Parts: sequence; structure tokens; C-alpha cells
Amino acid sequence: MKTLFLNPPSYEGFDGGAGSRYQARREIRSFWYPTWLAQAAALVPGSVLIDAPPHDLTLEDVRERLKTEVDALRGEISTLMQAAVQAGSEVLADWAQGYCSDVRLIPTCVEIADYPPKADFDLGDPPRLVWLGSPATEHHLALMAPAVAAANRATGARLAVISSGERGLGPLTPFVDRLEWHPGVESTLAQFDVGLAPLADEPLARGKCAYKMLQYGAAGLPSVATPLGANGYVGAQLGVVPAEGDAQWTDAILGLLGLSAAERSAIGRHARERTAQLYSYDAWQDAWLAAVGATG
Repeated sequence: MKTLFLNPPSYEGFDGGAGSRYQARREIRSFWYPTWLAQAAALVPGSVLIDAPPHDLTLEDVRERLKTEVDALRGEISTLMQAAVQAGSEVLADWAQGYCSDVRLIPTCVEIADYPPKADFDLGDPPRLVWLGSPATEHHLALMAPAVAAANRATGARLAVISSGERGLGPLTPFVDRLEWHPGVESTLAQFDVGLAPLADEPLARGKCAYKMLQYGAAGLPSVATPLGANGYVGAQLGVVPAEGDAQWTDAILGLLGLSAAERSAIGRHARERTAQLYSYDAWQDAWLAAVGATG
């Protein structure tokens, strides 16, 4: 049985940079590809990765190779229709059902042990908000710029942006502390006070799998999120505060900062418990093994 995985890269900080690349074995030339693509392709017999213009392949070269691959693909379509597809969100599952008769909804999961739980729920001085993402998703930050500015005026709060690079963030820039993403950065989340997960309403965002919220939940952080796609139902399960529009974002952030340490602790502990119960690798191991035919 072949399995098609419809999941984004396994961590939000992935940006396709040189440090995240891996040389695939099955290639036309000695080209370099993102790890999440190359390693998966290397496991599929006969797979090929093509990186054309930068490596001296002409358009005609690519057309000829593509024609060959497409002709071969046509012969595999009927097989694909019988394949099991794993989708990480309801949006992706709905899309896949138009092409495959066997779609399994298996959500993105986290390894709870990688996230030391937050223990001190007294606010930092100043309070520390956090967003964990990548350069490709930093545009979503604009949705909460007025709310972060309001929180800064009211409490002095600052926003830690864990990503890559030093690009400006417009009106958010005066309130932002940039932190470089690195492997294991999830172990630092407990030092922050509130996690933030804004999403613009766009096709890619609707298909996202709520990984950012699961990371905050695993660390025991109270958080605020746009209830779009998986963010909506995952957030409801974890006790995440939903927010849409400037007023709701401002009220949600100031509301969490205005709670007592004991109240924030109860929210954070609930989020971690629910993340472990519903979205840990242990919780979904059997379903995943069954989906790929690795049981019994």
C-alpha cells in the first residue's frame, strides 16, 4: 500500500534554508532539497527530484523529462485512488476525499516530553508574549499589531518573535524582540506568559494543522488564536481564547494578562493535559500504524 502524506513540514520554524537541506540520493544532478521533501522522496523507489533553472537544465530538458514522468503517472492514477491518504486537518481531508476513497484524519502531534511545562505563572517584568513561526508566515503577525501595541501601552508587554532573519515587522517592530529559531527551541516556550497564533483567512492558512497552538499547549501556555480551520476546533479543546479583529485580540491578550497567576496556571495546565490526551504521538500511534499498514 502506498501512502500519501498531506501534512506540512513537522515544525513551524522550517524556512527551507541551507541549514535545513539534505542531499537526496535519487536525483538528476547533485542538487540540494529541503529535508522534509528529500528524505521522504528518498524512501520511495524510483522517485526523482528536479531542480532545473539553477542547475543548467533548459526548459526543453525539463519538458521532456516532465512528459516522461506524466506518462508514467497516468498509469498510476488508478492505484492512487486505492491508496490510503493521511490528512492532518479536516480541510485537507475534505480536499483529499475528492481524489481518494480511503482518507484518514490523523492530526499533527507533538512529543510532550520535549516541552518542559510552565511552572511559574507570575507575569514577567515586562510581560512576554510569544509567536513561534517562520519567515513565510510572519505576515500573519499584522493581524494582531494593534492589540500588541495596546498591550504594550497598558502593561509594557513585549512580543518575542521566534523565527529567522531580522526583517522589520512594520508597526510591531518597536515592541518586538527577535529570537532565532533553532532545533529544540520549543523547550524555551515555558519562559513566556502568553502564546499568540493569528491567521489571515487564506487557503493555505485554512489547511494548516494548528501546530503552533499544540506547541503552546504542550508547554502549558495560556494562548490566543484566530479560530480558522483546525485552530477553531483544536483551540476549543485546549481552552485557547479565540479572537478575530482588533477589539477581540486586544481584549483577549489584556484579559489573560489581567488574570491572577492561579487562573493562568489553571488555563495552562488544562491546555497541556488536553494536548497530551488528544494530540500526542502516544495518543495517535496506533491509528497511524494502522493507516500505514504496520500493525499485526
